[in-house]
Amino acid sequence: MQRAKLEEKDNFDNLFVPFRCMASDVLSQKSLTVGKGSLAEAVRATMTVPLVYRPIKLDGKYV
Repeated sequence: MQRAKLEEKDNFDNLFVPFRCMASDVLSQKSLTVGKGSLAEAVRATMTVPLVYRPIKLDGKYV
C-alpha cells in the first residue's frame, strides 16, 4: 500500500486517495473546500459546532 510522504502533506492530491473536505466560514456563512495544508486541521475545521467546538482560523478565515 502506498503512503503519503511527510513532505507531501501540504497537498491532499498527494495522498493515496485524493481528499477534500468542506467547512463553513463562520462570518460569511459560505462553504469552503479544503484541499491543502494540515490534514488534521482540515478535518478539525469540519467539526466546528457552536457552543461545543470553537471555530479555528484556517487560511485567514474562522471555520
